Amino acid sequence: MKIEVKLTTKEEARGKGMAEQAAVQVFEKFRGSWQLFTNPSEKNIASSLLWVG
Repeated sequence: MKIEVKLTTKEEARGKGMAEQAAVQVFEKFRGSWQLFTNPSEKNIASSLLWVG
């Protein structure tokens, strides 16, 4: 089974941990093996750090 999840946050919500909370909820609800992809750009450093841990 393949599920694609696109996670974006509005600018005013960035830096408040909402994306991380949403991701945790998705991973808990749909347990299994995940492949994560992010847009590796200078504008997306926080997102890249979120997934690396």
